[in-house]
Amino acid sequence: YHPLFVFNQFGDLERCSLRSGNVHSADGWRDVLEPVVARYRGGAIKRRFFRGDAAFALPDLYDFLEAEGYNYAIRLKANPALQRQIAEDVVAARRFHGT
Repeated sequence: YHPLFVFNQFGDLERCSLRSGNVHSADGWRDVLEPVVARYRGGAIKRRFFRGDAAFALPDLYDFLEAEGYNYAIRLKANPALQRQIAEDVVAARRFHGT
């Protein structure tokens, strides 16, 4: 089997899918990601980011994220600007939720 996971900025699992072991890493991304994006639409966090591994370097995914107002980084975990922005968004989310 080949699992596909979507986590939020706090490391909580948002959604997952268990697929056959012989599929591409990003196979079925739309079915897994669209409900998560819909849940965050119009929320308090205005700056939204998607980070994925190299398998998610897909033009259709970029088009989807851009249409939804997401910034994204593909396999750039150590990108300092992205990490700084994620940290700021985590602080803002915690303030909004009172944690």
